[in-house]
Amino acid sequence: WRQGEHMKGLLTTKQLCELLSVSRQAIYKWRKSGLPVAIDNSGRGGKLIRYDWREVIEWLQERK
Repeated sequence: WRQGEHMKGLLTTKQLCELLSVSRQAIYKWRKSGLPVAIDNSGRGGKLIRYDWREVIEWLQERK
């Protein structure tokens, strides 16, 4: 992944997939393993899921 990339705001699943060069399935698997999600209202019938880039990078680095 692009460690030096400075992101502002929150990312969609699609944006996160593109930045990390991984599939949606990888993101879903990581979420089950504790990938931090900044916003998730999918449990209430919504479809809004967003990720904080810095939190995601920190989580990935801890898993190395």
